[in-house]
Amino acid sequence: MAKPIDLTCAPPLTDIIVVALRNYIDVTYPAGSGDCALVARESLLDTLHALEEQRRAGAACHYNRYIRAMLKEAVKLHYSVQAYDEGHDCSHQCAVLLDACQGLPRTEADLQTARELDAG
Repeated sequence: MAKPIDLTCAPPLTDIIVVALRNYIDVTYPAGSGDCALVARESLLDTLHALEEQRRAGAACHYNRYIRAMLKEAVKLHYSVQAYDEGHDCSHQCAVLLDACQGLPRTEADLQTARELDAG
């Protein structure tokens, strides 16, 4: 098994990653998808459930590095939708969460600064 990536970010950032992943799964790999998509969906759902359980337990969160690209796409989709809904750029917030997905330590203050930059 590949070495896991630790999410060393603040818990609220992990919560955003979890929401982003849940929505990404629903949009990209809907229930009833073909066989190949079904395998990807189940793998992502396993990761989602593991992250949710780790958060509930107050434990350090981590995920298998094999899904890093999909997790990053989930964050990008999340902020793309948010930018559309809010009518302004969310690229700074997205960058903070993408760093968190890489295992870089990011705080709530980092996210707040990014929100302020995005709001103009």
